[in-house]
Amino acid sequence: MSQKQGEQSQDKLAKYLLVTYAMRRSSYMVRGIAGGYLVYLMYQMFQGSSGSEEPLTLPMIAAGVFMIVAGIYFVLGAGYALLKGIYSENDPEVLQEMQAAENDEKVVDEE
Repeated sequence: MSQKQGEQSQDKLAKYLLVTYAMRRSSYMVRGIAGGYLVYLMYQMFQGSSGSEEPLTLPMIAAGVFMIVAGIYFVLGAGYALLKGIYSENDPEVLQEMQAAENDEKVVDEE
């Protein structure tokens, strides 16, 4: 694995999106789906209130906007991590340890 790919998690965007090698690939997928669903739910809430007679209160609007921003944040973070391959299965340190262990086994087998 190249050094460039190992440094991807240190990127500024990755830090802002809280993307690290700590999560598994499937966890990022769930995070992205949950974020998308959250945005969809808030869109439905705003859409439903505009068609009904009952308007939304200010706290409900503020909570809705916060939830939309959080959902977008989750989708962007998950998408970035999945596109860049920043998840625990690709952790450079773990891969180096695995390669070192394989090299040690080869040396022992040759002797």
